[in-house]
Amino acid sequence: MEHGAINPNGLINKVKKQGKNPLLFFAFNTISRLFFLKKVLFLCKNKIDLMEKSDSYITISSAGEAIYKEKGSKFLSFAFHIESEYEADELRKKFKKKYYDATHVVYSFRLGADGEKFRAADDGEPSGSSGLPVLNTIKSKNITDVIVLVVRYFGGTKLGIPGLIDAYSSAAALALDNAEKEERLVTEKIRIKTSYANMNFVMRIIKDNDLKILETSGAEFFEVTVSVRKNIVQKITDLFNQNGKITL
Repeated sequence: MEHGAINPNGLINKVKKQGKNPLLFFAFNTISRLFFLKKVLFLCKNKIDLMEKSDSYITISSAGEAIYKEKGSKFLSFAFHIESEYEADELRKKFKKKYYDATHVVYSFRLGADGEKFRAADDGEPSGSSGLPVLNTIKSKNITDVIVLVVRYFGGTKLGIPGLIDAYSSAAALALDNAEKEERLVTEKIRIKTSYANMNFVMRIIKDNDLKILETSGAEFFEVTVSVRKNIVQKITDLFNQNGKITL
């Protein structure tokens, strides 16, 4: 028998010495493991379903700012709504120029409905002590399409890594708390093309499902582009396809 392998006979004898019925012991143990596994699978499935059903996200609709002080150091924090990495980079450059006399200008941003794009920069602070805590604060508040910049003026006393993490996290949280939040929907565009004889059929689906019309056009054919929530795209597509004379 290999080193570390379980000896079944030895385990049975051990169970008997404890005054337990081996069959009942192993049956109970197996059932307990199965119940645990079932619970884990259930939780995983619910998490996956929730992720798949999500077609909205939280961002900020107005800027937020705050001042945080710790042992003489002053941290000026700012939160802005952004929609591209270019915007984030322009804000970073603007703040570096405006606060040229600051010790550090740390920033982090997060983009996309799922927050799939992000970046964190320490700007001379010890690695992982500033940019990452700011990013983690953004994530903890489940906010995206946002950049947070924290400007530090050194006060003469070193804070150490734990102190820096706490200070930058606190400053970022204050700026985000002072910004207005809003929920936005993840949508897809659907373009419908059909004859004018089917226009009422199309418009009824649009009205019944509260779809937003983005564009209408067409001379020979009736054409309309609508915005549809991600979660109901398949449902809306199926409704239009019922007609059989509509091109999507």
